[in-house]
Amino acid sequence: MRIDDLRNKSDAVTVSYIATTIHNSYVKRLAWIKKNQTTLLYSELSEQELVAVESICSTTDKYSEFNFTVLEKLLTVSELSVIMSIYFKGYTATETAHLLGVSRQAVNQAKLRALEKIKVFYWDKPKEVRP
Repeated sequence: MRIDDLRNKSDAVTVSYIATTIHNSYVKRLAWIKKNQTTLLYSELSEQELVAVESICSTTDKYSEFNFTVLEKLLTVSELSVIMSIYFKGYTATETAHLLGVSRQAVNQAKLRALEKIKVFYWDKPKEVRP
């Protein structure tokens, strides 16, 4: 959009463009803040929040007992890092690509290769051979 177009404040297209741009940047920034906000003082929590935190901490993480050595032997280093980033750390393909310094397409290809290897390993073998 050209700067000359911004001079007319009554233009609905311009106002809509600015509003959408501000909204999108706010949503993007808010998501980044939520993702990177990891430090929280225990003393700042309300009574209800303390109960919620303690109930979450008292539950068992279903991935804590997962045997990652099977994945380490089965997958390449790049495939394993992609699977760990996307499925266990919750990053998107774009964020994973940025972290690993590769393209989003490379991340998606590594993910598909890894998922295919996992599928073949776990589902295409008889049950008595599976770990």
